[in-house]
Amino acid sequence: MSDCVFCERIKRDEYDVSGFGAVSFEPLNPVTPGHRLFLPVNHAKDARDMSALGSAVALASRFTWDHPGDFNLITSAGTAATQTIKHLHVHYVPRHEGDGLALPWTGQRTEPPDPALGRCPVMLQCHRETGHAGGHEAREASDG
Repeated sequence: MSDCVFCERIKRDEYDVSGFGAVSFEPLNPVTPGHRLFLPVNHAKDARDMSALGSAVALASRFTWDHPGDFNLITSAGTAATQTIKHLHVHYVPRHEGDGLALPWTGQRTEPPDPALGRCPVMLQCHRETGHAGGHEAREASDG
């Protein structure tokens, strides 16, 4: 795909590990030392392409044989899932105790979203305290 930055990088042979129909290189902004991307040589939009995903994960798995230790393998599919480049890629992120790196979903809301509450913090707090969203307007008025 001509407008894909990853396809262009592959075309220019800008990778240092390859195999299983996939390649690997360090991302522009690694989040930990050793952070790498694994992606299929042939353009695939996201992880819905099982064959392409298999290629990327196979190379990532093989890479881990020579790089012992804890790690995350992470991929995203779609903008809401934080996929910024629409070429399937799997992040290999080495981890160790106390590294301070939180996963994207760590520390966020633990209750399922309720569409009736919207994103209003007063509504959410009222819901937590009372179990319902009623009284929002009265609460705002009494707070001011």
